Amino acid sequence: MTHPLPAPIAGYIEEDNAGGDTARWFAENAEVRDDGSTHRGREAIAAWKRAAHAAYDYRSAVTGVEPGEVEGQHIVTCHVTGSFPGGEVMLRYRFTLDDGLIARLEIAP
Repeated sequence: MTHPLPAPIAGYIEEDNAGGDTARWFAENAEVRDDGSTHRGREAIAAWKRAAHAAYDYRSAVTGVEPGEVEGQHIVTCHVTGSFPGGEVMLRYRFTLDDGLIARLEIAP
């Protein structure tokens, strides 16, 4: 890793790997964009994660961290393995932090 992993991002990844409550790491009005869908607000984010965990058994391993183009942004590359088609994928998570919480997350290959 070339850039330190901030606590809210580390907490999100650890909680996600455990199948836990990742929504607590997000701001109340946060936004997540993943797989063509947008989820706004903590409740919608929690529902998105519950559905993902119900559909797939997966784990993410961080392979890289770098700063983004704007302040508070961190790009985290993860090797994701699980019970989805193909069984593994490299994903880029573009986190934007605000006031110690995740304000925005975009996930893309």
